[in-house]
Amino acid sequence: MSLKKRGVLPCFRKTSVIGGLALTLLAPSDNWAQESAFRPKKSVSASSSNPSDTQQQLKALQSKMDAIQKDYQAKLLRMQITIDRLTAHMSKGDYKEPPAVAKPVDPDDKDLGEVLIFGSDDASNSSPALATSASAVSNPSRSNINASLSGIGGRSLYNPMTQPLNSGNFANRLGQSMNPDMVVSGDFVGHYANRKGTENRNRISLRETEFGFSAAVDPYAKATFLFSKPDNEELEVEEGYITLLSLPYHLQGKIGKMRSPFGKINVIHNHDLPQTDRPNVYTNFFGEEGLVESGIGLSTILPFPWYSALDVQVANGDTTSFFGKGSLSKPLLISHWKNFFDLSATQSIEVGASNAFGARGSDENSRLSNVLGLDVTYHWIPPDQRHALIWQTEVLSAQREHPFTGANNGLWGGYSYMEYKLSQRWSLGARVDYSETPLVANAQEFAIAPYVNFWESEFGRWRVEYKHTFSDGAMPSNDQLWLQYSAILGLHPPHTF
Repeated sequence: MSLKKRGVLPCFRKTSVIGGLALTLLAPSDNWAQESAFRPKKSVSASSSNPSDTQQQLKALQSKMDAIQKDYQAKLLRMQITIDRLTAHMSKGDYKEPPAVAKPVDPDDKDLGEVLIFGSDDASNSSPALATSASAVSNPSRSNINASLSGIGGRSLYNPMTQPLNSGNFANRLGQSMNPDMVVSGDFVGHYANRKGTENRNRISLRETEFGFSAAVDPYAKATFLFSKPDNEELEVEEGYITLLSLPYHLQGKIGKMRSPFGKINVIHNHDLPQTDRPNVYTNFFGEEGLVESGIGLSTILPFPWYSALDVQVANGDTTSFFGKGSLSKPLLISHWKNFFDLSATQSIEVGASNAFGARGSDENSRLSNVLGLDVTYHWIPPDQRHALIWQTEVLSAQREHPFTGANNGLWGGYSYMEYKLSQRWSLGARVDYSETPLVANAQEFAIAPYVNFWESEFGRWRVEYKHTFSDGAMPSNDQLWLQYSAILGLHPPHTF
């Protein structure tokens, strides 16, 4: 009777080498019985319990790992030096294709990708530059590494910002051409209103067309220009400013005309608004376009455990009706302090405080005005991101001196809206407005505006919004209906959060 029928599992030995250690495996074999007769019997526990052998094997394995890591770092450094030097030569325009050097490839080596990327392990096949870097790695003193990485004029190849500034070199470092990023946005609106005197009442219009251009000026600044063409109006510069990127103390600066850092809605352009129209409190306090000023701004991230950002702007003060001095002799000071907190993996809240302080009126009869703002934004976004919820609220309070008596007149207003994302393309929401009006005494506006959004894509969106404004005696009630289509061509810049 064979061994298989007796229930005995014959085995053979197979030796495998893993990391320099020989392991003996057991597998089926027909000559197991013959081998077992001549195989010496050893105690497994005795052979495996020798601590000196185990420590020697671990030391040998550790030394092999150290050698592999050192060799990998040397190859990585050689590759980086080659890339940097080729980039420097290409930026000068004198780059020539080097002659091909045949490198032996071990046919038994399965990892051909490593050979193609890092080259052969034979140092004789490397270029003189690579050999120099290899010697620097073998003696990794700081002076040797700096000497091997020095470029033209002693500049470090690891710091491209210190290279001589020229258009070709700068463009290659940025990985783009010198053409600016461009965007064109069109805001098409059909508007119905039952009260006479409403702007663009009962007509379809291209409410606004925007042309945007932005590009890096050099490693230290970038420029942004936005031109706006409202319906039946001349082309104008809506924003044009330079952003200074390398100011000390981790500051970032802006100089020019820009949407001032006040609240949440003010910094958003018309075609990107969460609703078709701006809240009543913004149009009553700052006009149809909001607070847009020319001046100098600074921003920084504050060293708090949570995300906290501060934006400050010194402006001319051209915005009416609370300001309008239009002179740096009594500038308009604007600030916004933003704080962001994660409530959970799917929920977050942002809290901000704003202030605008300046003068209005003529030189001989100027008065001070102050507008304070508080904004709170709640986000709920589940992991699949097919649904989402946003709830945003802003409250504004204004104080201004009477032009003759000097007494302070207080006004306030605010809005709150909630929007729910039904699917990837559909969302619906509603906004509630309240505002006291500075131009009409004892007048108040209270309105409610539901709306529906349909996103064709990230670049095209449809919206239907209805708004009813209630009467308070001084202001008559009215109804408005908008059908809006917004389209973006070219670069779609990221939205602020």
